[in-house]
Amino acid sequence: LKTFRTHLGMYLFGFGAEWLFTATFTYFIVFNLEQPRTFVSEMNSLSSICQFFSTAFFMMWCAKRGFKRPFIIAILIVVSSVIGYVGVYYLNIPHMTWLIIGITIWFGLGTGGVYYIPWSVYVFLADVDEVLTGRRREGLYAGAMVMAGKLMRATVVFCLGVVLSLFGFESGIHHQPASAVNAINGVMIFGVAGMALIGIYFSVKMKLDKASHAEITKELERLKKGGRKEDATPEIRKLVKQLTGYEYDQCFGNNNVGFKFENKA
Repeated sequence: LKTFRTHLGMYLFGFGAEWLFTATFTYFIVFNLEQPRTFVSEMNSLSSICQFFSTAFFMMWCAKRGFKRPFIIAILIVVSSVIGYVGVYYLNIPHMTWLIIGITIWFGLGTGGVYYIPWSVYVFLADVDEVLTGRRREGLYAGAMVMAGKLMRATVVFCLGVVLSLFGFESGIHHQPASAVNAINGVMIFGVAGMALIGIYFSVKMKLDKASHAEITKELERLKKGGRKEDATPEIRKLVKQLTGYEYDQCFGNNNVGFKFENKA
């Protein structure tokens, strides 16, 4: 399903950026900024509190405005936060603790949206899949998302370990070599921010929104009430092709993806 592939890109790279950040953040605070580990716990707790409030905000925003723009803004908040963290290190800014607290609050406000929005989009996928297959397969997509998420999380953590090892990171010592410190900064910028920007790319490609979902739902109801596929408008045919990747006449079970769709009078 074309829409699911695009959605999976949003989910994996948005969440992947967050997971990579979480895995890297402790190294960055302890070894780059030379702050105590307790400070890491305090910042993680502060971020979680901010996520709680931002999730509520993004829920209301997505209900009114759709999810594409909120997701892009949430991702950009994360990217700007990562740049801010690394900037604190390179610019050697005074009053660093308060700056880190401020950036963490900003980061938490974006993270709530990054975590919430892909799962809010998921509830629309079953209707698009029903257009293609004539069946409801919510469980299949939920399982695919969870499995892909686990693989992505394991991959980013593994890659982080490999990169740090290659650049001379030594476990058990407080002062790391400059190469390891620079590698941590590189992972933050090129890894976290880079994955987040890829998530934006997929969100821009996403054609499913509140308006298109309403049109798809309307077409499904028309066919279930005995409507003829031949009577579909050129606009709905084009929309079906955009969302499913299949021509209109190949949908509703007329393919090898699902079972044959049955019109019900």
